[in-house]
Amino acid sequence: MTSPRPDTDTVVAHCRRWVEQLVIGLNLCPFARKPYENGQVRFVVSHATQPEALLEDLHRELETLRSTDPQELDTTLLIHPQVLQDFLDYNDFLGVVDNFLEQGGYADEFQVASLHPDYRFADTQPDDAENYTNRSPYPLLHILRENSVTQALGSIAHPEKIPERNIRSLEKLGAAQLHEQLAGCLKSDPALPVLYTFRRCPYAMRARLALKYSGIALELREVDLKAVPESLSQASAKDTVPVLVLPDGKVIDESLDIMLWALRCNDPDGWLGEDEGHVLPADRLLEMNDFSFKQDLDHYKYAERYPEHTQQEYRARGEEFLQELDDLLGEHDFLLGDSVSLADIGIFPFIRQFALVDRDWFDSAPYRNLQRWLDGFLQSGLFTAVMLKHPVWKPGDAPVIQRPEYLPPGDG
Repeated sequence: MTSPRPDTDTVVAHCRRWVEQLVIGLNLCPFARKPYENGQVRFVVSHATQPEALLEDLHRELETLRSTDPQELDTTLLIHPQVLQDFLDYNDFLGVVDNFLEQGGYADEFQVASLHPDYRFADTQPDDAENYTNRSPYPLLHILRENSVTQALGSIAHPEKIPERNIRSLEKLGAAQLHEQLAGCLKSDPALPVLYTFRRCPYAMRARLALKYSGIALELREVDLKAVPESLSQASAKDTVPVLVLPDGKVIDESLDIMLWALRCNDPDGWLGEDEGHVLPADRLLEMNDFSFKQDLDHYKYAERYPEHTQQEYRARGEEFLQELDDLLGEHDFLLGDSVSLADIGIFPFIRQFALVDRDWFDSAPYRNLQRWLDGFLQSGLFTAVMLKHPVWKPGDAPVIQRPEYLPPGDG
């Protein structure tokens, strides 16, 4: 019977916590902080179950380091939870690694440091505190560049005293406390929802607006829509954003459903309305927006893909919806009254996108109420907060956490 495949994100999170709390926190490696804080440390989880497969993963990671600028990637932690859990087997495998570096022509460029949950130096007892200098949450191989090691050792006084100093520090803490700290790295934080998003997508934008307004703490994962991550595809068959994965495993993959979920968790300003009066008008406007207007928007924005009509003709079709919204906004500050509603937030990102196709035209068009409404949202703290740029997420990246924070949605 094979052991279950470990959750990559969880394994990486445990190892990051170990680096932060023990390796850097206890200053076991005085030159670890800089590359870690600069994002130059790569965390890779091997799913190998045999040493031979792990050696293939090591080969691949050596080639990745060799082909990558050290300023971008300095070092790699190759974590292998499913193989060599026994320290004696792991220790024997280190000889295989050394031979591989020599025979593969890597020995002059790289070295591999050894770390294991049961690491034990020669002539020590299993519970000796000094063993914790090389103990980690999971078995792993730490690939280092020889040049980086040389530079790091040259940057500090008396590097030869580091092991002796570490032993003194760890003995002062005691094996019991160190064991507790290492075990603590494997404890899970309260799970957060995960939102797969794309910054400019209007559907994802309105989901982020509702989640931020509702004060939902979550992990944001920016997606490259041309290379959707496997974890998103596993969560939702639609294979696009937005997708919200809740801690209990439930998946919400429609933007309006995400908005409604967030607002039912917390709706401080009553976007859903105090009674049913908003429901039918909001549904009607959102249906028009999501179907006929969205089609007109796509034809207008990408007119070269739809040569059956001119861009101006597609724009004119979309203007029918603009005119209806402008008329509503002539009566009130917002679409359904004098306060923001689900309809405003659900439609705003699409009007923004329509306006951006030709902003000069939009600003001169006879939709003064709509222009005022749009500008109010564009200048709001809520919109600014959800439009922060984040790098495209990859497995193993440090999580981007959205913290609870109330921000007003628009000025009206």
